[in-house]
Amino acid sequence: MKSKRNGWICSGIKLLLLLFFVLGATPLDAQELLFDVRQFDAGGAISDLAILDANEDGISDVVVVQAGARQLGLFRGRRRGSFDEFKIIAGLAAPPRFIDAGDLNEDGHDDLAILDDDKLQVFLGNGQEGFDLV
Repeated sequence: MKSKRNGWICSGIKLLLLLFFVLGATPLDAQELLFDVRQFDAGGAISDLAILDANEDGISDVVVVQAGARQLGLFRGRRRGSFDEFKIIAGLAAPPRFIDAGDLNEDGHDDLAILDDDKLQVFLGNGQEGFDLV
């Protein structure tokens, strides 16, 4: 079970990443920050994202849902805070609104829960960037 502190830290990181992806800008001048700010093109507006390790390489990846689109995309994490090019990993029945990640079936692989206007969709991860709709 995650501690409350870790939950707040993950929420803060998720909010910062969402701001960077959606707004395409930083709240401060990049030179004023203590870290490098990099922007990555998702090919459209992002409505939500989840941080997970989709390929179990020990490096965080980012799964995004595009606003108004019926697809999930993945930015595979690389060393030193960089990401591979955006790629579509799954189609959806309806445009998604929210996404979250975690090991839902306790098999050791990160899974995705996606909420659209009227239903919850669960995608079970296989640890190799693949997700199967349940």
